[in-house]
Amino acid sequence: GTETLFHIDKEGYYFITVDVEKLTIASEYPESIYEKVWAIGNATPAGWTIMNAVKLKKINNIQFVYEGDLYEGELKFPLDLRGENNWNIPYLMPKTNDTEPGGDNTMEYVEDEKAVAHDYKWKITESQAGSYKIILDTYLMEITFEKIEIPDNLPIKAVWMTGDATATKWDTPFKIAFQYNPDEKEGTFVWEGHLDQGEIKFPLSN
Repeated sequence: GTETLFHIDKEGYYFITVDVEKLTIASEYPESIYEKVWAIGNATPAGWTIMNAVKLKKINNIQFVYEGDLYEGELKFPLDLRGENNWNIPYLMPKTNDTEPGGDNTMEYVEDEKAVAHDYKWKITESQAGSYKIILDTYLMEITFEKIEIPDNLPIKAVWMTGDATATKWDTPFKIAFQYNPDEKEGTFVWEGHLDQGEIKFPLSN
């Protein structure tokens, strides 16, 4: 009843430094200079159609998340979309080309004037393909790949979506995959995104 508590004015991601010798505390609330981030590449549902790039969800003041399937192929992260066939846009790219999940986790900003000549991408091999949660920390400039494992006892282990209400219409193979969510009730698959007027259905095989 006599303790004094620290007060947090707004929620988010903080760096808090405590000096136990000087008995001081300092907090830093970092801000991201990036408003939006997308994913593009044949390792993603968007393929190499730039205007189909998958928008990442901003989960706090500095982090963005991608949740979905990754296929054998390559990917990078545009920071702007300027129309069909316009690849002269800024990106977040790996520092080494063909970096795989589990490799160097640092990334760098590449401005639009250098994006075509300096075209580095992350690489997903056939054995690495699967359902992923990717977190981009735009303050520390680090990327984390977390592969989601589906329990063996589930009778249904994958769910896709197709239809003219979706961005990929009725195209095959299906590119819009639901994400298995281990934090929800067992057997729960989740997808979040935009749907147009039209029809959808949910294939269980691809």
